[in-house]
Amino acid sequence: MFTLPTYVSDIDYLQGDVASIVATGLDELMRHVPSMARFCIEACTRALKKVVAATTCSHATLLRLTMHLCDVVEPVLAKVEHATRFADNGGVDALMHLYGRVLPPSSTYVSTSYNQMSPLPHYTASQSLTLAARAYASHQPAAMLAKLMAALVVELDQVDVMEVPPTDVRADYLRQLAQIEWLVSLVVWTIRTPHASGGSQSRRLMAEFTSPSSQRVLTRVFNLDRSVQLERMALERHTAHDEPNCESVDTQVFAHGAQPAAQICPHDLHPVVVFQ
Repeated sequence: MFTLPTYVSDIDYLQGDVASIVATGLDELMRHVPSMARFCIEACTRALKKVVAATTCSHATLLRLTMHLCDVVEPVLAKVEHATRFADNGGVDALMHLYGRVLPPSSTYVSTSYNQMSPLPHYTASQSLTLAARAYASHQPAAMLAKLMAALVVELDQVDVMEVPPTDVRADYLRQLAQIEWLVSLVVWTIRTPHASGGSQSRRLMAEFTSPSSQRVLTRVFNLDRSVQLERMALERHTAHDEPNCESVDTQVFAHGAQPAAQICPHDLHPVVVFQ
């Protein structure tokens, strides 16, 4: 039911307490009949993968399906054994892929009206995804950190910096930045959680965090952030001067694998997603 567009397309029949009622029912079923836990977790992961693979529904429909399904998944991951089985069945990977699907379309990212909209159209769905991901990270922080680092490598490899890119490429660049920003926010939350609660997994988490592979990933993230900040400052400087003509701007871009980008027209600079 939570994967069928017909339930949310014209009228959202799953709104209200439907998701919480289903989640409570699954929790009660797994608590009183432990042998059913495996089937419940497998059903949740299959549903997530089905939504990730959905290509025919509209973006608005995808947002609603994502929000309601994640509201079901989050309470299901309340126990560590359920969280482990969820990850083993590919549920965490599905959550990360799904975040890329709920981001606004490329054309929306470069529209003036979108930049003035608040809150963002995908905010509710992204919050549900974040809470579901945190539910797993709270039980398995070291495993979650490893998955996040692997996902960051994939996203960083896709980030390109180029001179005066076409609009569609520029919009895809912004979507990739948004995906990286979300993954980084989960990294920060995952690192803080065991220390705040005094969890026993802190040592394993720190071993994963300080490993050479993780440090290489973080170095690439910091370099990307530096390039974003440089473009942001250049854009603010030209906006403040209110120069109508496109003049050359010397900017040094330090993104992984990219050459310095010089002589960029200020009106062609990327709008940016700033890492906090």
